[in-house]
Amino acid sequence: MATTIEPEMCIKTGRLLTEWFEYPDYSYEQLEKMACEKYGIDSKDRPRGNPLQLSPEDADLQRKINAFVAGKRRRKWRNGMSQHEVQHRMNEATKMIDPTNYKFLPDNVRERTGLEINPLWMMECLVRSGVLAPKEQVAALKELAQFTHSKAPSISHSTTTHMKPEDWLLELAKEEYKVIGEDIAMQQPMQPVERGAGKTYEKRMAKRVAETEALIEYSQNELAQLEGIIDAEWEDDD
Repeated sequence: MATTIEPEMCIKTGRLLTEWFEYPDYSYEQLEKMACEKYGIDSKDRPRGNPLQLSPEDADLQRKINAFVAGKRRRKWRNGMSQHEVQHRMNEATKMIDPTNYKFLPDNVRERTGLEINPLWMMECLVRSGVLAPKEQVAALKELAQFTHSKAPSISHSTTTHMKPEDWLLELAKEEYKVIGEDIAMQQPMQPVERGAGKTYEKRMAKRVAETEALIEYSQNELAQLEGIIDAEWEDDD
């Protein structure tokens, strides 16, 4: 049966220590004591010395204890970091985060999603600790920037009013259609233009007159040329 680790309170900072990288740095003696407690023996009675000179049971127990201590202190991590260094970096990053950036999600979000830890808090820990590779850090910063800029929540206020249907329609019309001028009563209504009195009609009629005059002038020129040809033919016949 797995044992549940209860969260601890840091005496120096007053922070609730809930993550693996937030716990204090253990010394070799403390890790050795933890390993002995894990395997059910006292730290004073643990087998020591040359494994070749020990019994097979003591040699196996000594190997397990040494492996437990070495795994906690010298486990390799990304970029050549040990787990001990990563833990120290993450722990220092949690101290730099603003307390308003809560580590845990609100109760309503927990019930809806089933998550307890705030992903933005953890992401900020990773960014500020320096354990991420450059590309991973850029990706994390882009994700955080979306929540601080494009996905930032906006505050909205809603009010409830009681009014008549016709008043509601007037208010809706004011929102949908822009009114030019403050005093609508002083504005003169548009008068319909009578036939033959508009600017378009005048332009159209002037164009027609110009076309008619051009056609008459063209016809007169053609008729004069035709009369000249007929007169010349009559003179030739004589």
